[in-house]
Amino acid sequence: MSPMGFTGNIRKSSSIFLLICFSFSSFQTTKACHETDQAALLDFKSKIIDDGPYKRLGTWSKDGDCCTHWDGVACDHSNGRVIHVIRPGLFSRPDGVLDIGYMIGTISPSLGNLKFLQILNLNHLKKLNGSIPSELGNKLKADR
Repeated sequence: MSPMGFTGNIRKSSSIFLLICFSFSSFQTTKACHETDQAALLDFKSKIIDDGPYKRLGTWSKDGDCCTHWDGVACDHSNGRVIHVIRPGLFSRPDGVLDIGYMIGTISPSLGNLKFLQILNLNHLKKLNGSIPSELGNKLKADR
């Protein structure tokens, strides 16, 4: 084999090796939803009698991972803790505001167990009753 052919094979092998390494490094590992957070959200859902015509909590089930399969929930990928719960009643669209309905029920105190929660958006949900859990209220005061 000529020296030139050997060099070409090394370059090709190096390129393939680098491509494989890059592919593995680009995968982001996501921790599954923390069991405390999933239990808190499922308890919140259990206190909702009707989540409206758009079934705002339809994807929330004990069989699905709340970090990857539940609409309106976002998690910190490093620890699987819930950081955002966003289920508003109104959405802005270019042609106006869309009222997506209501949610009938009570805000569960279990939301206070979401220790890493940064955003809770339940704005404009008609017929949703109850107080913000004191644990969340205390956290909001501490974060100011």
